[in-house]
Formats: sequence, C-alpha cells, structure tokens
Amino acid sequence: MGNHVLLICPGDYKDQGVIPGGRSDVRTTIVGRTHCHILSSSMNALNIRMVGHSPRFRARETARIIAYVHEGVEPREIAGLDDLDYGAWQGRPLTELEGDPAWRQFHANPDGSRCPGGESLREAGARLMDVLNGLPSHQDGVIALVTHGNVIRGALAAVLGCSIDSAMRMDLLPASVTQLLQGADGGWRVGGINLRTGHNLTAATNWGRWTDRDVLDEQWAPDGESRLFRPY
Repeated sequence: MGNHVLLICPGDYKDQGVIPGGRSDVRTTIVGRTHCHILSSSMNALNIRMVGHSPRFRARETARIIAYVHEGVEPREIAGLDDLDYGAWQGRPLTELEGDPAWRQFHANPDGSRCPGGESLREAGARLMDVLNGLPSHQDGVIALVTHGNVIRGALAAVLGCSIDSAMRMDLLPASVTQLLQGADGGWRVGGINLRTGHNLTAATNWGRWTDRDVLDEQWAPDGESRLFRPY
C-alpha cells in the first residue's frame, strides 16, 4: 500500500468581481476560516505526517489551521500545488471576460482549451499528479495537501481516466477533502470527493491534540484573522 493523501480546498474567500482565486492572493473570509477550523478539529485523530500547501495565501492559512492539531507537523510550500495559471485573464473583471469568445470557449470545451499565456486544466492536473507521484513514503500515516479546486479536478480526470469536461461537473466546495489512495503498484484510486469532515477517512488513532480551547475562546484576533495562522 502506498500513500494516503487528502487533497484539501482552501477556505472560502472574498468575491472581488475578478477571476476567482487563481494566482491572486485573496484571503479567506471569517466564515471560510471557521469552516477550516471545523475541518481541522474533525481531522484531529488522523495520523497526519505531512502538510503541504500551494504558494497562495488562502492555501497557506488553511494549511496552518489543519497542521495546528498535529504537533510537530510544519506546513511546507509546494510550488506544484499552485492554482491554475490563468495567464492574461488573471485579475480581469468577470464582466469583461464574459464578452471574450476565448473565455466562453474555455468553459464550453475545457478539454480543448487553455488560458492565454497560462495553462490548461489538464496541464494543471498533470502538475498535481507529478507532486503526488513524487511524495515521500508515509505508509504509516496521512499526507494532507492544500491545493485548489480546478487543479484537483484536473488530477481526478487523470486518475479516473475521464474527460476534463466530466471532471468539471464535480462539485468541490471550500474546505472540502478529496481522498486519494495509492496502491502497491504506484497507481491511484479515489476514496472520496467533496468530503466535509475528517471523520471516517481512516481508522482513529491517539494522534493529534484537541482544539476546543482555541475554537471556543481564542480563535480570532481583533482584526478577524485566525489566531492559529502566523504568516511566514
């Protein structure tokens, strides 16, 4: 048996009326961080041995919250987990893009389209698969990777052997978990998609530490940022 990996979407972030997410550094909302804390608490009993995250701020914050309940686990940035490279579309208002024929084609035929100056969804999925196949062995534990919905969909298309168009119909909510299991032959299979809790992902252990004190009393700093997150 190979690695047991949890692919986690970052907590919800503010809609700024431009390309959602991508390579921009939007921050999560208070509601989004609350969902991350709930997910983190539910994952307390999992023997998480490694936490990786994309370079985006919202992914770093989510990873810190996830890692907090697993003493001795420090999140590490992994470039291959970055969000889709939207290229020339990044940062442009959605109202402007709606009139762009290339933007409409990208959504109508995601299998045959790519972002101008950026990458395709299949390329983003292949990038994530490279990360998965290059992970160190943690057969006695779980690896948590905070990446992004479209990148996860691209990887699911590769694992399931389906089209990108089919993968784009998979609903992946903020702070949700997609479970991948690696076989002895190195191949991957899907254990679950869009899970909203860490329970039942693996047998319970005595690992981790409870976060009741933080969730109930010390969760938020005066500016609304999670006390468990320290930029680094």
